[in-house]
Amino acid sequence: MQAQLVINSGSSRCNPTFKWVAECLYRHSKSGAYYALVKRNGKQFRKSLKTSDRQLAERSLISFRLNVGRIANPVEPGWSSWVRMGRAKIAENEIAD
Repeated sequence: MQAQLVINSGSSRCNPTFKWVAECLYRHSKSGAYYALVKRNGKQFRKSLKTSDRQLAERSLISFRLNVGRIANPVEPGWSSWVRMGRAKIAENEIAD
């Protein structure tokens, strides 16, 4: 038996209910549509995956998580190559000593 987490929104006009399906994946109880809920760096990102097919929702979730990772962790251009060069120079100096 699988535990189900139910999330209700705080809106007084309508109370959509979401049931936990898998990690970061929820299903709207009335419409059957899947939603992604991802947290990165203290921020919460939500998105309708616009499907009622679980396999398609899981594939869309992977793409959404990758995009959120890029948004939440921006990298300056050239930063990683600069760090790699700095590490290489340090390693050369250690070998020379």
